[in-house]
Amino acid sequence: MQNDAVSNGYHDTGFAHLRGVLDPALVAAWRPQLMEAAHDLPNRASGQEIAAVFEPHRAAPAIAHILTAPALGRIAADWLGTEAVRLVAAAAYIKPPGAPATFWHQDLWFFPIVDATMLTLWLPLAPIDAALAPMVYAAGSHRDGFTEASYDTPPEGKLLLRAAPMALGDVAIHDGWTLHASDPNGGMTAREAVGLSYIPADTRFATRDALQASPARWQWLAPYLDDANYREGAPVDGPACPAIALS
Repeated sequence: MQNDAVSNGYHDTGFAHLRGVLDPALVAAWRPQLMEAAHDLPNRASGQEIAAVFEPHRAAPAIAHILTAPALGRIAADWLGTEAVRLVAAAAYIKPPGAPATFWHQDLWFFPIVDATMLTLWLPLAPIDAALAPMVYAAGSHRDGFTEASYDTPPEGKLLLRAAPMALGDVAIHDGWTLHASDPNGGMTAREAVGLSYIPADTRFATRDALQASPARWQWLAPYLDDANYREGAPVDGPACPAIALS
């Protein structure tokens, strides 16, 4: 259920911190399973950090059950304003003490859709304070649409909002076009979190012409289109992008 003030803030800023929307005991039970699976997957990060991509259709049943949990899907559907959603991306992000900041980027940059919405749900698997690499969002950047570049420094002229502190059971949500990053980890423990990206279930893949309108984005996306089950102009569906049961 949306709080009007939080809802208005989300539409204005492209980000919201939702407090206590999940059962802390449920998240605590998920943590060891997700962390074990993350450490067993190929690491797509550098240094001591871990960025492990989960694929629900290839994951062990226990992990697939978590990734497609109705409790998470309901949050996404509520904030996307739709009755049905698909999960299109999921990954664990582990930042050990001393890990550097994550660069500024937009999640929709990495998925072959254009005229559609996306919502990313960021779920900490342990409490997070201001020192423990919180997420940082550029307020209102989702209204600017696609940007050609990623940034090592914050975008100019934007208010920066940090999702901290976050308790177990909190989630942060952001629009697919919201520029976001994370601070370095200045804490004494690893920051552990999972990011899950959702789209309305009736979303279609963009045409190649629409994707090629941004050469930089097309250059990055082209090698991964087969992995995304890309079919030009067709509905986004299939086992790699599962529909989420909401009850």
